[in-house]
Amino acid sequence: MTYYRNIFLFLFLLALPWQTRWIVEDVLMQMEVTQYGRLSFYVFDIALLVFFTLSIRAIRQQACSWTRQSLTRRVALSAIAVLTGGSLLSVFWSLESHVAVFAAVHMLLAAGLFAVLVLDKEISPDFVLTGFVAGMLVPSVLGWMQSAQQFIGASTLLGIASQDPLILGTSVIEHAQGRWLRAYGSFPHPNIFGGFLAFGLVAVMGVVGRAKWSVSNAVLWLAAVLMGGALVMSASRGAWLAAFLGVGVLLVGLGVTKQRLVLRRIQKPLLLTLMVILIVSASLGSILVTRFDVSNRLETQSVTERVDQWRDVKDLSLQSARSFFFGTGIGNTVFALEEMRPLRRAWVYQPVHNFFGLVFVELGILGLLIVLGLIATTDWLTHRHWNQLSAVLSLALGGVVFVLACTDHYLWTQPSGLYLLAIFLALKLRLGEAAALTEHGNK
Repeated sequence: MTYYRNIFLFLFLLALPWQTRWIVEDVLMQMEVTQYGRLSFYVFDIALLVFFTLSIRAIRQQACSWTRQSLTRRVALSAIAVLTGGSLLSVFWSLESHVAVFAAVHMLLAAGLFAVLVLDKEISPDFVLTGFVAGMLVPSVLGWMQSAQQFIGASTLLGIASQDPLILGTSVIEHAQGRWLRAYGSFPHPNIFGGFLAFGLVAVMGVVGRAKWSVSNAVLWLAAVLMGGALVMSASRGAWLAAFLGVGVLLVGLGVTKQRLVLRRIQKPLLLTLMVILIVSASLGSILVTRFDVSNRLETQSVTERVDQWRDVKDLSLQSARSFFFGTGIGNTVFALEEMRPLRRAWVYQPVHNFFGLVFVELGILGLLIVLGLIATTDWLTHRHWNQLSAVLSLALGGVVFVLACTDHYLWTQPSGLYLLAIFLALKLRLGEAAALTEHGNK
């Protein structure tokens, strides 16, 4: 049974970057389609459900003893259970209950993923990270191709929408020579693509450095090189910062804890990846530098919109006591904005580009406190045993996710992003436990 369980977990990780889905319903806004009202089930949802089914027996056998041994594990599981329950309850006061139901169901699936990864001790963190890296191989190749072709063809089977840099609404960089299409990979937006790549880069360095999972180094090195180049082509500033911080924390942590063998293992793939990043950056230098040009129209618009979104957070959360404590309802931010400021185009209504701000709006201060408690709990052992290799990797992955959470909303609004967050929190708890065991064993 363990064999089949691992197969479907690996299939889920391979499918996670792909947006192939069944669109059940479109909840319209001003008679227009909005991506936040497109109710869907994804191909990775199916793989996840099969994985859950195969995991039931193992969880029943391990859950009681495995949770009884750890207060941290019990608190984390309780926190995510309360968070999921609050999400389901928010359906009753949401403006668009159908949207809230689908968002709550994906929250329930994410909570289940977290629970299984925490409780099933037969699942190795390195196996999960390896599967995630393997899943990003093909999307990374797509990113290279899209950047070279400057066009993305639609594919219903792969869940990829057509993108033409000449059409307004496409994510591009405007520069002196025209409009340059940012790489989407297999994702609905370059920022999501970049965020997954940043997490994958730190993950691949962790797997190579720890050398605990039997996988070809050549494949891992290739994955690092492809992801590094694709990260540049995604032109996501948040993802660039996330990757820089994550790799930086990893290197500094390994240096401080004197993990010389691990540093030697990652030296070559890291230098090779850095070389590719520098070559791609140099070839696109005049285009990429525009991302930091405050006088550029699109860049100014992007910054202005993100600043203005904090006014939306304030207005939505303070419009009533219920909104402050319980929120607008999961998945309902844009519909609450439409009610507050009606008669605008659907694409104008956007969630705040900040995970914590968005949770505050949708689940209120109580929901935000639960999320912060969950994060603190999963992080507890990592910081207490920071001088162990497992904790260093956990901190590096945490650096990536923290930046992504502060600069965008897809860790909450996109099912794939929500699952990535669940994977990260579960691995953070498991890596912290491994660090604690290692330190206690050395005493």
